[in-house]
Amino acid sequence: MPLFLVLGLLGCGAPEHQATIDLPPEPPVDVSRPVENPALVQALGVREVGRPVDQQASLVRELNRAVYLLPVPAEGAPATTRVIMYRDGRGGDWVPLFTDWQQMRAWTQRPVQPLVLPAGAAWDFALRDESAAGAVIDPAAYRLSLDRETLERLKNEAAPDARR
Repeated sequence: MPLFLVLGLLGCGAPEHQATIDLPPEPPVDVSRPVENPALVQALGVREVGRPVDQQASLVRELNRAVYLLPVPAEGAPATTRVIMYRDGRGGDWVPLFTDWQQMRAWTQRPVQPLVLPAGAAWDFALRDESAAGAVIDPAAYRLSLDRETLERLKNEAAPDARR
């Protein structure tokens, strides 16, 4: 099992589908430290609802600095794994990304192995899955939807160290 799969007991009734994850030989971030994103959580709390994400400079900066948790079922194989997707009210599937364990626990009770991803890798993953409408940050609380176009812009603006 790759080192950067962190074991945890979580879950939800969200739909799943197959997605291929190219796992790097080394963890992309320090997994010995808990994943926390207080600056992003603060930016999410004061964001201007209705205003495009890419026009909110502090939110864009924190989205690209963050490290995210991506929930995959505990029984997933290392090279190909099923990703637990967030389904919106219109039937669209979104890659759920979490700012911390508490947000993931609030969303799911299923056994999962969270994959720890820096922002650039999270954007790449969501864009690689052509069936995904985009990514959603903390769907149980903030439910910030980032469509594919927004993810492309975030990816292009990401700091070089966030693209690992």
